[in-house]
Amino acid sequence: MSDKHELGSSVARAGPDGRTGKARLADVLTAEQLGECRALFDEADADGNGTIDPAEAMVFLRRLGLNPSQAAIDEWLAESDADGSGTVTFDDFVAMFVKDLVHEHDQPSLEEAFRIFDLDGSGTVSVAEFVHILTSMGEPLTEDEARAMIAEADVDNDGVLNCREFVQLMHSW
Repeated sequence: MSDKHELGSSVARAGPDGRTGKARLADVLTAEQLGECRALFDEADADGNGTIDPAEAMVFLRRLGLNPSQAAIDEWLAESDADGSGTVTFDDFVAMFVKDLVHEHDQPSLEEAFRIFDLDGSGTVSVAEFVHILTSMGEPLTEDEARAMIAEADVDNDGVLNCREFVQLMHSW
């Protein structure tokens, strides 16, 4: 599907096994989810230039029945804009979608998020994978910070998170 090829640099950094986050996200996100992201993004990108600027974000959110303040728009842009350009690209938009999956607290979404973090398909999330995905999503952290977070939920003390431990960690956020 062509949508899989539209995920770009903000989510396409090589993981520990040499596969890119781009390929892994395309494996995990369904064509329907990618299509939904594309449709929403295109609707918000009123001028069709490939980015959502603050004015477009405001108009789009109002069309959805929301009435955000300029401060809320600025905060959303700051969280979403990976390259600091002041606009949100499709890559940024997809990264926020994945980030939202991680922060949802229902079991299937968290299990889906686990598969995103498990870049090598080993059934566990290592420190390197944790750092890689969070950094790709605009949440940079050091290996020491990742080790500390993993240690909080690593019930069997093997230095990695299995799915159950990962879900527990996400619930604690």
